[in-house]
Amino acid sequence: MHAGRERLKITAVVGGLVMLLSACAPREAARRPVQPAPVPAVVTPEVLYARADLSGIRTIRAAMKVRIRQGGESRGSFSGILLYERPGRLNARLFGPFRMTVMEILFSRGLLQVFIPSRDILYSGTIALNRLLPDHDMLERSVKVMRESDNAYLLYILEQSGTERRVQAVYRFNKTDLSWNGLDLYSGGKRQVRMEIFKTENRLPAEMDININNTSFYLQLKDITLNRDLGEDYFMPLDASERYPLSLFLRNLGLPLHRGREGKDIDGPDTG
Repeated sequence: MHAGRERLKITAVVGGLVMLLSACAPREAARRPVQPAPVPAVVTPEVLYARADLSGIRTIRAAMKVRIRQGGESRGSFSGILLYERPGRLNARLFGPFRMTVMEILFSRGLLQVFIPSRDILYSGTIALNRLLPDHDMLERSVKVMRESDNAYLLYILEQSGTERRVQAVYRFNKTDLSWNGLDLYSGGKRQVRMEIFKTENRLPAEMDININNTSFYLQLKDITLNRDLGEDYFMPLDASERYPLSLFLRNLGLPLHRGREGKDIDGPDTG
């Protein structure tokens, strides 16, 4: 039972960090983050998207806290550190008691690795994060549709194929100040992830709840440092005595795997 709970905690954290990386995939830009503009008299889809544009962020270094719930029950909490470098490199280390590393996550150039030091086990595979959220240039080219509710603006990001349109993402913004307060991610026309954003810093989600199926977790970033150079050592490939495919984690999360042209899962082989 204890081992099963630990696996649940780890898989939920992996999924959340993947979602965070997806939402924070900025393009190359100026070193200083762009500050929010005043609320305009006329709100358009372009105005809303600019509020969630993270292109001013080149690197991120932050402490983090994660609290996980599954089926309404608490499944534990972690502290850790997060490092991110555009266009798509991430290193996250999660700590247990006495600040011992219980898991390290590395994403670099399409390769996602999850290392469990206590068991010397490494899970590896390729993952196309822009399938969860299109990159900046793709968003600029995509179809954007704005909707309005009593207290929010909704920005739909649509993929168009011929005459068919399919929802990829829905951004939610506070109607009063246009602050970014939510994001839904879709795959195959179905919502896979719902994120509630409680706080942003330089447009970066810094406090949020992320829901994946019946698993949810609260993620908070603190002591955030932006746009400072990070050492190359943080992003060196990981290794372990036992190696397994990443798909074992992704299937536990219930998320769709990126599939190739022949319908096969794109994932790293078991090289152990």
